[in-house]
Amino acid sequence: RRPRPTPAAPRWPAAAVESGLTRGSLTADAVLHELRALCAGQESRLSPPTLAVLQRGGDLAPLMAAYREVTGVPRATPGASAPLPAADSLAALADDLARYGVAGAAFTESLSALAVLSERLLPSAPDDAAAAAAEPEQAGGASSTDNLRRQLVSPRLSAKLQQQLGDALAVTAGAMPSWCEVLLRRCLALFSAGARARYFHATAFGVSRALYWSQEQGVAAVRAAYAEELAALDRARLEAEVSSDAQGMAEVLEQLSEVEDRISRDRMGALRSDIARVPREALLPSAERLMSLHAGSASALEVQFEGESGFGSGVTQNFYSAVANELLKARHQRELPLWMADAAGADPDGFITHPGHLFPRPLPPGSPAAAAVLSRFRFLGRLMAKACRDDFIVPLPLSLDFLHLARGGTLTYAALPPAGATGGVVA
Repeated sequence: RRPRPTPAAPRWPAAAVESGLTRGSLTADAVLHELRALCAGQESRLSPPTLAVLQRGGDLAPLMAAYREVTGVPRATPGASAPLPAADSLAALADDLARYGVAGAAFTESLSALAVLSERLLPSAPDDAAAAAAEPEQAGGASSTDNLRRQLVSPRLSAKLQQQLGDALAVTAGAMPSWCEVLLRRCLALFSAGARARYFHATAFGVSRALYWSQEQGVAAVRAAYAEELAALDRARLEAEVSSDAQGMAEVLEQLSEVEDRISRDRMGALRSDIARVPREALLPSAERLMSLHAGSASALEVQFEGESGFGSGVTQNFYSAVANELLKARHQRELPLWMADAAGADPDGFITHPGHLFPRPLPPGSPAAAAVLSRFRFLGRLMAKACRDDFIVPLPLSLDFLHLARGGTLTYAALPPAGATGGVVA
């Protein structure tokens, strides 16, 4: 008796195929070809509708039903889709465009359609992003969501925004055209990530930061023009240093000084910075006091450690990294339960055990630690805001769900961790 052939493993899960067919990242022919490969030698076990699909093909609905039957996946229950943008928000977009002199009904309708597409199709919550990451990748290695983001970006609008940001006077005076704010607030997906980042740095931190940012953009462009000359002078300085040529070294340094003067000729002053000294022994309480005192200051913050001679951006970055490590220490977690993590049995100076990302630990109503925990999270917000403004990094592995909530979003039950993922903290 001939043994029955073993069914082949499906190349894609049913949910990924359904999402790919809907978004256009998979074609019906590709799914039909995969379906026929899975059903080789199994035709006698299939229903007549599935056999008809295998022989003649069909629309997306019969094709998806056949794929579910072959892979043994039951029909999915209807899930909640992203809501349509409110009619009031689309009307407000049209009113804003009309108020700022953008004429043309066709242009306004096109922007409204793009706003609807971006809000409906692009994932805005961590759950949607995880589902998009599970989609089958195309030949280029990008998911359909990434392709959709690229297709929604308008190169002309992004280039126009970059051109406006190149006007240092308009940036520092806060005189950017009104359409920049309107479109970036209501149709963010139309602009490239680089253009959005430049607009953020130019407008988010006040006049002094905008002036400093504009100067740095100009200095970077001028420095790029002198790149070959600077490289030649660096080689000459190294040769003079190796050969102990004092006169040659003095000449090279003088030429370097002249080039740096030409590069920085158009500067209108440097960004004011405040220097703070903190002890390493009591780093976390000192950092909390420092952030509470410096939170309202527009000056850059430079940190030095007491008893150490180091200074500069490297030492300041080390400060932010050291504070992040302190927030992950087991003894601080026992004192204030900040994270859904396990600190039991760990060395006091050791680190907590977490599943790779940090989410705030829920506290019961009336918890005596609630006020102290809130104060610690307020300190964390100030620390991250200060680091973001001064171009530093706070290396904390925060959860995407936590960041989504911090931006004013909401979570569903699908965001709850699986059983055992929190190390027994939440049962």
